[in-house]
Amino acid sequence: MEICAYCDLNVIRQNLLLFKSKGKRLLFMVKANAYGHGIVEVARATEDIVDYFGVATVNEGLKLRKSGIKKPILVSIFFCDDAMYYPAFDLTAAVFKKEHLSALSSEAKRVGVRAKAFVKNDTGMNRLGVKSDELEKFLSVAKNSTGVDFLGMFSHLRLSNEFQLDLFNAEKQIYKNILGNGIFHILSSKSADLPVDTDMIRVGIGGYGYADGAIPALSVYTKVICSKFAKKGEFVSYGSCRLKKDANLAVVFGGYYDGIKRMGQSIVIGGKRRKVLSVACMDISIVDTGEYVAKAGERACILGEGYTAEDIAKDTDTISYEVLTSLDKSRLKRVYFT
Repeated sequence: MEICAYCDLNVIRQNLLLFKSKGKRLLFMVKANAYGHGIVEVARATEDIVDYFGVATVNEGLKLRKSGIKKPILVSIFFCDDAMYYPAFDLTAAVFKKEHLSALSSEAKRVGVRAKAFVKNDTGMNRLGVKSDELEKFLSVAKNSTGVDFLGMFSHLRLSNEFQLDLFNAEKQIYKNILGNGIFHILSSKSADLPVDTDMIRVGIGGYGYADGAIPALSVYTKVICSKFAKKGEFVSYGSCRLKKDANLAVVFGGYYDGIKRMGQSIVIGGKRRKVLSVACMDISIVDTGEYVAKAGERACILGEGYTAEDIAKDTDTISYEVLTSLDKSRLKRVYFT
């Protein structure tokens, strides 16, 4: 028995073309195994559309390079210990500390290949990046770094925040005054239409179907193991979940190991959303099917058939990003089609 994830790569392509039509360069985030959709398969299917790929780690970038991906790859989290991989595999670093510059410059000189970098700018998240009061000094150091080509600057929006956009615009001018022209990006899937002068849009979850006009590309199916009839007053699963009325139950393969949230999620059986009772177990979920009697081997839909990652997130008090990435498990079989 398998849990199968069906990914429509053509849908992802169409979603990206929506953003491409806005007339800017496109950086497509494929970190976290392409948000659970499969990093290599997704990148191969979309390389002709995007201008850049974005990943979180060097290992993700290396996986793309070793699979034959040629487009530029921006690695957003920089560790000095990884500097050797950037010039050797033509990866672009996100830098914001002097130590980053030293590590990249030293490695570029060692191997005789120039390194590439974007400056990461902190406009208000207090996460990664150079803060405003340090930016001019950092850029001056960057200007004197040998063996490193600076391609531009980027930041992240905490919200669709006018203050952050104004600050980024101002700091973009500081960059231009010191390092010259480059590619500047701060807009994401959900802020792509904000009126700000940037060169590139970073598309993440919107490419996978979670933005206005986009279509979800992933659906996940499992099977009913067996069905049971339980009487009012009987207990279900772990804990103290006691039935308030007689119920038909479907025992479904898939639990919290497989990305089904422990509480609040539904599973589509017989064409309707059915609540998982009590808590999902590690490998199994018990579902109240109402008057419907499920059959052993019957298909059950964890994601899809109108039940989106946003719906699951609302039911389980989380976000669609977590829903999608939590479905990325080893016993899940992927099927791709275009």
